[in-house]
Amino acid sequence: MSAAFKTKMLSKEEIEGILHDPFKKYLYGNVLPSRIDPGLDAGKRAKLCVFSLVSANTTFAVATAAWEMLMDNWGNWESPEEIVEILKENKCCSVNIASHGKKGLILLQSLVKDDPGFFFRNPSETHETWATRIADTIPGLGYVKSIFAVCLMEPLKTDLGCPDRHMLRILVPLWESKNGNNLESYLTQKNNSSTTLPRAACKGAITELQQLAAKFQWQPFPLQWALWDEARGCLEDHSALTAIHEGVQ
Repeated sequence: MSAAFKTKMLSKEEIEGILHDPFKKYLYGNVLPSRIDPGLDAGKRAKLCVFSLVSANTTFAVATAAWEMLMDNWGNWESPEEIVEILKENKCCSVNIASHGKKGLILLQSLVKDDPGFFFRNPSETHETWATRIADTIPGLGYVKSIFAVCLMEPLKTDLGCPDRHMLRILVPLWESKNGNNLESYLTQKNNSSTTLPRAACKGAITELQQLAAKFQWQPFPLQWALWDEARGCLEDHSALTAIHEGVQ
């Protein structure tokens, strides 16, 4: 998501207060993830990967609007130029997708028919190696956004969280107390996009999430979701990501 606003810092006590709350655990651990509902359909999973790609460096509202426009034209993208025209139909929905990202969108669309198994984790894969496979295959889906795609496809099964700059900022107190790194100064540098976040810091954020999840008996992605909403001061239920365009195979 966009780095255009300052994420509220959460103290260790605030984080633990959220995770002790049984209602929040039910809401984020059951109700909200069920609204994504990728099911077993490769087409639905592909559409969640599309959302992950278009969500880079923009707000949730803008990404959702762009995603819905692309979904209305699902199956009709034959060139990067056509994707540009689709997004230009409504200036409020324009997102900055690099040329390789547009190629990634076209590839996601074609894989639904050509290789539907791509959107499922192989028995020999961990969620992280699955995310790596996606990143290595789909232009525009780097390390962070491929993890986000995996989290959207299997929100209650994955042992990962999406380590974007906002999640790192929320976890700064825990990260710095253990590693002594001045991560906050890095995150506030101008022109630092989420794709340039240090890999070690991203992995550190995932580790922190996994440890908190184990301690409080949450899944990492719902836990991240709860912390993210608390930091923003509002609830984003992600129900827009429900695969509403039926019949896409």
